[in-house]
Amino acid sequence: MNWLRKSKQEILLPPTPGNWYVDKTGTLFKVRVLAYAEGELRYAVIDYPQGPRRKVAIKDWNSLIFRLNDSKRNNSSREREQL
Repeated sequence: MNWLRKSKQEILLPPTPGNWYVDKTGTLFKVRVLAYAEGELRYAVIDYPQGPRRKVAIKDWNSLIFRLNDSKRNNSSREREQL
């Protein structure tokens, strides 16, 4: 699959199990698992912290505007700076 740029600042991120993402409405979600059919990636199963699991077709994933949530990494950097 070719992950293309949507604009100069937004790059589509491939779904990666275990990673947390934030959608365009600010909703946090985690990719639980990827589902393949006939050797092709078809779905990403995502979990919301206060909601149900949802199966997202890859064609729909590609149309989402979101970012990788890296707040844990940023918090760790801030903690080291304070030491």
